[in-house]
Amino acid sequence: MSKFGRSLIDYARTNMPYFGGTTQATPLSTPAYWNQIYKKLKGENFEWAVEPTSLIPTYQSTPGTTHSLLTPGKWLVIGNGTSDLPRLMSSVGGGEVNVTACDFSDTVVEQMKKKQTEVEWVRMDCTEDMGDSEYDGIIDKGLLDGLHLARDTSGVKNVLSNAYRSLLPGGSLFTASYSKGKYLIPILNGGGRGG
Repeated sequence: MSKFGRSLIDYARTNMPYFGGTTQATPLSTPAYWNQIYKKLKGENFEWAVEPTSLIPTYQSTPGTTHSLLTPGKWLVIGNGTSDLPRLMSSVGGGEVNVTACDFSDTVVEQMKKKQTEVEWVRMDCTEDMGDSEYDGIIDKGLLDGLHLARDTSGVKNVLSNAYRSLLPGGSLFTASYSKGKYLIPILNGGGRGG
């Protein structure tokens, strides 16, 4: 985690003018809040944490992973918002990477269905369900941070539990986060398999 990333999280916890207020007054873990944000963005691309082009080479070379982001198979990008990651994975993967992107905001799902036609877009609340043993890999690039910023630890634990349940045996969960390890790792350990 860079100092910039950490300071962004600290700043966001107290004041997020781009998103219309403070995290104490704004329910970051509700679809209504995000529907308003995505109406303001009008489909404009916004990347949380890291640009998608830098994720693919990183995860292709990560020791101990059984999958890269271009491993053929069925992939789910959770809480995608307006990120370009699903489109990039689909196009660079040469048709062998089947990508589904989801968000719980009806607004962004409808916007992105028009913008990224090569990707399957679904409305899904990942705190409730993601299915059972369906995906070779699941990618989070902001959902856990959003729930963490909203201080919704039960939401974080539910997402992790649902993600692990929806992975096929040997599947991988990737997350790109601004959160410090000392905060996120205990949640990750308690929210997944064996925790």
